[in-house]
Amino acid sequence: PNVVASVLGVTLPAALALLVEAARTRRATRAAQAAEVAAAGLALVVIGLVVVMTESRAVWLALAGALGLAVWWWLAGRLSRGRPGLGWQPAVFWIGVGLGTVAALVVLAARPGLLTLALGTLPGPTQSATNRLELFSQVWRLAQDTAFTGGGLGAFPALYSTYILDIPVLLFTHAHNAYLNLLVEQGWPGLAAYAVVLAAGAWAATRALAQPGGEGRALLGAGAAGLAVVVFQSLADGTLVASRAIPFLFVPVGLVVAALPPRDAARPAPAHQRQRLGTVGAALAVLAVLAVLVAARRPLEAAWHANLGALTYARIELARWPTGYQWNDASKVEALATADSELEAALALAPDNVTAHYRLGLRARLARDFEAAVAHLEQAHTADPGHRGIRKTLAYSYVWLGQPERAQTLLEQIPEAASEMDVYGWWWQTQQRGDLAQQARDMAQQLRP
Repeated sequence: PNVVASVLGVTLPAALALLVEAARTRRATRAAQAAEVAAAGLALVVIGLVVVMTESRAVWLALAGALGLAVWWWLAGRLSRGRPGLGWQPAVFWIGVGLGTVAALVVLAARPGLLTLALGTLPGPTQSATNRLELFSQVWRLAQDTAFTGGGLGAFPALYSTYILDIPVLLFTHAHNAYLNLLVEQGWPGLAAYAVVLAAGAWAATRALAQPGGEGRALLGAGAAGLAVVVFQSLADGTLVASRAIPFLFVPVGLVVAALPPRDAARPAPAHQRQRLGTVGAALAVLAVLAVLVAARRPLEAAWHANLGALTYARIELARWPTGYQWNDASKVEALATADSELEAALALAPDNVTAHYRLGLRARLARDFEAAVAHLEQAHTADPGHRGIRKTLAYSYVWLGQPERAQTLLEQIPEAASEMDVYGWWWQTQQRGDLAQQARDMAQQLRP
């Protein structure tokens, strides 16, 4: 239902544009025009009904947000009436959008649970609204492991289950946030590229809509509204990114480009002074970026090495994921050691690098060297105590090390720990480790009320 709702939410403005065009365009006969209006109106009604029936609240909110921006665009035009030039309405519009965004961020920072509360009060299924902010925070942590390159297209389900939930099965197919999903799978370069596409499309649409009326304005408005739907919907859902419907992310930008008015060939070229100012601005921006890179060279270099190590580790460990409800045994330890050089290089530059300590701790746990695992995982947990995967892995390593009292405090924050310990009691027995099987059974008894 979320995929269907996302696709139709993006195309709903286009259906509305078709209705407007059908009503405006004169046909040979009134009957022909009436038939075209009826067909466009029926399409709009069907799309709207299906969007309602899917009960996808993210799309409902996105459509409401797009309608709000359309109203604000009209108000910006009223406020700009009578002023010379074509740049006043877009300027007023974007200033208002910027101020509204800042205000929303301030409110969410003051009351972090407001987003979950808002989603939960809407009609429809409520389970998707629970723990949404917790999910976002854990996905953000996962994205830091491969911030430069991303973890790979379609890799989110395996990465999240393995390194955040520490389970060998699929639970989430996407991050419930398209931007975070892109960040995990394609890193900052991929997310930045997509943000540029959205920003350029929105900027071009507002500038073109501010010009006097002409052909294609309904299509241009549909593209702008569709962009707003994509931007808002991506904040609370990621089904388009994680499904075969991903091309629909670019449909609104395509509508905008198709409907842009032709460039006036007689228009004078920008003044040399404006060109010089642009060149100076670009040069200053490049210098600022270089200054940041120089100032943060060591942590950035450490993050790069950790990124490469995490990629190597995941390629080996997740080659045939999911493993069919089986935890990884020690068979991959030697192959995973090929990532150690990058991870140790990261620690040489930044001794508190979370990604490097976490992966080295995971490999030590697979090698049954639980003391080394605890040494690395404790440092990672100290650096980031909110990381669910590190907390769970550290607690389980305490259990295997025979320190259940240290594990219990951490495991009380892991709802699935008691049932997993029961499974580990069987699994360790299959690995010929009766001592660890007994420790798992004892821990399961301690965790039950």
